[in-house]
Amino acid sequence: PQRLADRGRSYRKVHGAQALPGPHAAGRRPEPTRRIPAMPSPAAPEPAPELHPQDRPLRLAFFGDPNSIHVRRWSGWFAERGHAVSLLVPAGHDVRPGLLASMSVEPFTPYYRSRNQVLGYFREKRSLGKVLARLAPDVVHAHFLTEYGWHALMSGFHPYAITVWGSDVTISLRRSRRTAIYGRVSLRAADLVTGDSASLVEDVIAA
Repeated sequence: PQRLADRGRSYRKVHGAQALPGPHAAGRRPEPTRRIPAMPSPAAPEPAPELHPQDRPLRLAFFGDPNSIHVRRWSGWFAERGHAVSLLVPAGHDVRPGLLASMSVEPFTPYYRSRNQVLGYFREKRSLGKVLARLAPDVVHAHFLTEYGWHALMSGFHPYAITVWGSDVTISLRRSRRTAIYGRVSLRAADLVTGDSASLVEDVIAA
């Protein structure tokens, strides 16, 4: 008991914290107290880098069948990531429910609504010009060459991209000479053409 009492009396304060019994409790010379260096304060977090103008959300306009699952997946992928997405749809085209709420449907007057094809071309060009001037998209993207690729061409907007699906190149382009001419002109005027297979891209090059 006496030894435990002596050990209790040998407790001392070090930097405001209670120390364990030192070696002098057993009759040995105490070691000098060592100071623990203070931990450096954590550095202030760096400010978030400013976004480059090119990093802002894009404004995208799509030509394509609004009821196609492929068009909806393509356009919806961008809409879900905060980009402004619009679907350019011929006036009177039925659009089934299911589009994301953030996406807009923009009708325009298609060329085939006019009996005179030349007049219809100018009407569509003017209609699309008004819509695109209001939307001010960064890129126009047409899905399916025949019809929707033609709309992108007639809009006169650049840059525009065309994604070919397969039958629009391997079948539709061969239906008539006029179809082949429209398709080739649309492809050559496009700023970008994409396809989902090497063989399809080869067909586009050969068209």
